[in-house]
Amino acid sequence: MATIVTNTEVGGRFVLLGGGYTSDRIERPHFLLGNMAPNLDHTEHSLALVSNSDGKIGWMEVEHLRVVSIDGVSPRDALSPQDNVRE
Repeated sequence: MATIVTNTEVGGRFVLLGGGYTSDRIERPHFLLGNMAPNLDHTEHSLALVSNSDGKIGWMEVEHLRVVSIDGVSPRDALSPQDNVRE
């Protein structure tokens, strides 16, 4: 069986294949020294590798994903009440 997720931003259901992590680095010029001293912005993203019903694979940001079922069982039924973590 599989872990099925839904994307809260774009909709649709997907098969969860795995997870990953990426970091973007954006260089911006420093406002006092122009391009001589760039400021570096680091943006970090947690990503999940998913497949759609056609088998097409792609990455999605995990903050937009919610687990629908794990091997056909809802997360609520798969976990006992003491396992639940509050956000």
